[in-house]
Amino acid sequence: MSEATNRKLRFKKGRSATFSIDGFSFTIVANEDADGNSRPLDRFARSKSQSALWNAITAGIGIKDKGSGSRVVLDDPQTLEEILAGELPDGPDVTEKTAIRANRSTEDAISNLMHTTLTHLEEGNGNYVRMLFIDFSSAFNTIVPLTLVTKMKALGLNTTLCHWIFDFLTNRSQVVRVGGLTSDSLTISTGAPQGCVLSPLLYNIYTHDCKANSSHTSIIKFADDTVILGLISNNNEQLYLDQVDGVAQWCQSNSLTLNITKTKEMVVDYRRQQQNYSYTPLMISGQPVERVTSFKYLGVHITEDLTWTVNTQYVLKKSRQSTLLP
Repeated sequence: MSEATNRKLRFKKGRSATFSIDGFSFTIVANEDADGNSRPLDRFARSKSQSALWNAITAGIGIKDKGSGSRVVLDDPQTLEEILAGELPDGPDVTEKTAIRANRSTEDAISNLMHTTLTHLEEGNGNYVRMLFIDFSSAFNTIVPLTLVTKMKALGLNTTLCHWIFDFLTNRSQVVRVGGLTSDSLTISTGAPQGCVLSPLLYNIYTHDCKANSSHTSIIKFADDTVILGLISNNNEQLYLDQVDGVAQWCQSNSLTLNITKTKEMVVDYRRQQQNYSYTPLMISGQPVERVTSFKYLGVHITEDLTWTVNTQYVLKKSRQSTLLP
C-alpha cells in the first residue's frame, strides 16, 4: 500500500470540520490515537495567531488530488462543535442544555418550561410560579476568552484544546463594509464570532455554572434565552428573590449585562384568592422589572393562564398573511 493511500486512510479515521475566517475556508482535523480517542491535530493546536491558521493547516495534512495535482483537505460530516463536544467529559452540566444536543430544539425548552410549571401547580393548592424571562445585551459579544478557558479547564477539557480556543477567540480582525467603502481594521479579543457554529456551544460552556440554588427554583436555558422559575409554596418567595439576585451577581462577575428594560416577569397563579395577594415587587440592580400577562418565548406566546389562545391567534394571523387570505 502506497504512502499516499496510508495517509488517506488515516485521515478517514479522523474527524474534521470546515469553517470560514475572513473569506478563507479551513478544515480542522481531530486525529485519533491508538485507543480511538479523538484529539485536536497538534500542528493546528500549536498555532499562535489567526494569521498562522492557514499555514498550520496546509503544512502537513493535505493530500494531492490526482487530477489537478493541487493540495486539498479531506472533508468529513463532523462539525466543529461536535469535535469540541466530543472532548467534554461524560455527564457535565453543560450538556443538559438543549442547544447543543442532537435531536433537540426550542420545543424541548418550551416543553421543559411548561412541564416544570404545571407539575408544581398540581402539587399543592397554594402553589404558584413566577417566571422571569431574562434578556442579555449582546450576550455572545461579551464572552471573556480567559474566563471561558478557565471554565473549560475546570470541566476537564484538554489543555491544548483550551489554548486553541483561546487563540481562536483573541486578536480577531474586523471591518465594516458599506457599499464600496471599508472601515479601518479593528482587533477584537472578546466575544464569540456571530454565525460561527461553535459560538452557541462556547456560550453554553461559559454559562454552565449559572445554576439554580435550590429545589424551589429552576433555570431553563436555550443558548442565551434564559428563564428563571420560582416554584412558590406557602407564599414564601425568598428563595426565588435570592435566585434572581444570585443570577444578577453572576452576570456582573462574568461580564454579562442584563437588559432590565426587556427583561419581563410573569406570574402563573390559579389560586382563587390571588386577587387579594400582593406579590413582592421584583427589582434587579435597583430597577423594577415589568410584569406582563403574556410573553413570546422562543417563538411561542406563553400566557399567565397557560392557555394557547394568544399563540393560536398569532399563528393563524401569520398563516393568513403568508397565504394572502382575508
